[in-house]
Amino acid sequence: MTKRFIGLVLLSFLLVGCEPIDMERQRPESENVKLIVKNQSSVRISKIKYNGVYFSYDQSDTFKAEVLDSGKKATAKFDGEQTGYVFFTLLDEKNDAILEVRTNEILALPKGKEIVFTITDNTLVVVGTGSVSSTLINLTIPAVLRIENVTSGYLNDVQYNGRKFFSHKGGYDTYVMERGATVTERFYNVNSYSGYVLFRTPRDMNLKEIKEEIKTEKI
Repeated sequence: MTKRFIGLVLLSFLLVGCEPIDMERQRPESENVKLIVKNQSSVRISKIKYNGVYFSYDQSDTFKAEVLDSGKKATAKFDGEQTGYVFFTLLDEKNDAILEVRTNEILALPKGKEIVFTITDNTLVVVGTGSVSSTLINLTIPAVLRIENVTSGYLNDVQYNGRKFFSHKGGYDTYVMERGATVTERFYNVNSYSGYVLFRTPRDMNLKEIKEEIKTEKI
């Protein structure tokens, strides 16, 4: 009986004395990687992501929706060596998203290193899932088209290269441009556009085409 009691006490002591294993603490520090992204461009960016990890910004404790101003940096940590593209979103002066882009080349992170990646106006990036690269600053200079309705009434579904120009949305998924209204649209992902302006009057069922081809270029 005494032997059983001593055995139970000894087992309890061993269980209480054992600390849980911290796998992060057991991982050699030399395997950890830190990636610092510095924004030295003239463009505000947001939603910086690398290998599925969003970055923490140095001017805020939050992330994902934050804005990285020029001259600021963002940081992320990874376990072991990594390879992948850096993804981020370009913003306009109102902090509205212009384009989602990625770096033109894959960035490799060797384990145990602190890597600094600097974004400048001349950084080559690719828009979305495309394959054509362009400098960052070139993408933020838009081609602009301004359309004014000087007819005697309103127009429906005014459009150019798939972009709708409208004052408000009407019923039955109709986009309305009121009489006297002027609407401006910016096209960022091109050097120039060529196409025709399409529209419908209130009496038309089908779209009409303005006969003169319109060309828009970056300003």
